[in-house]
Amino acid sequence: MPRPSGYTGTGDMDFPERTTKNGTPMVRIASGIDGPAVAREAATVALTTLGIDISRLAKDDLVIDVRRRSGGGSFWIVWIKEDLLEGRARLFEDAWNPTPQEIRSWAHTTADPPEQDWELAVSNYPDLLVELVDDPMAEPSARLFLLRAL
Repeated sequence: MPRPSGYTGTGDMDFPERTTKNGTPMVRIASGIDGPAVAREAATVALTTLGIDISRLAKDDLVIDVRRRSGGGSFWIVWIKEDLLEGRARLFEDAWNPTPQEIRSWAHTTADPPEQDWELAVSNYPDLLVELVDDPMAEPSARLFLLRAL
């Protein structure tokens, strides 16, 4: 996983994988450097996008991993049990003709762009791209991708 922008420390930032205490695999759904208070809100947005009600999760279904950065501040990563994501609907009905809501939803997840050269498909929505690039709750990698698509 790439280092969050603004990270200047030398600590272990490569989270190659995570499991629950009983060994259930987990996947990263959000990350940021805005402080741990933002992490829960980002988790709620990402889970809502995926159709998961955060209030119904068990204690070990969701993990918010907060680490300190040298020079002050912190970064965080939100993890969820992998099996909770199985069978979830795809983000796009048609990746080459995305709706504004599908683009907005994608920008709040850690999912990769669905197709090579997908910036061509999203470039039809310049106002939405500007909105999402400026959205602090959007995933940093999505914000960068959308900025390049402008």
